[in-house]
Amino acid sequence: MQCLRCGREIEEGQVFCFLCESVMVRQPVKPNTVVTIPDRSAAVRSTPAPRKPQQQVEEDIDLLHRTIMQLRLWVCMLMAALMLCVGVLTWQELTREEKPAIGQNYTSIIEFGGGGR
Repeated sequence: MQCLRCGREIEEGQVFCFLCESVMVRQPVKPNTVVTIPDRSAAVRSTPAPRKPQQQVEEDIDLLHRTIMQLRLWVCMLMAALMLCVGVLTWQELTREEKPAIGQNYTSIIEFGGGGR
């Protein structure tokens, strides 16, 4: 017999293969819902999607690893640039000399109350 959904070979007495059943379990149908079962000849004609060869999967994993390494490099470079900017701004602030504004006297002392003892 063949699965009504994908056409894979299944044991006698079953309607769907284990893969199709696992998909249907994740997407349950409400009770008393009318479900149309396709004609078996239509199920036989449809073929399951081809699987990727193992080599293609390994190449995809390698590509993901390279992408992650490139992202890490960019993050490290951005952090270094940020630290450099903060360091330059801090150095400028620490080495800046305060100049008194023109016309202001910061050294005079004004005494209030004028009473001496």
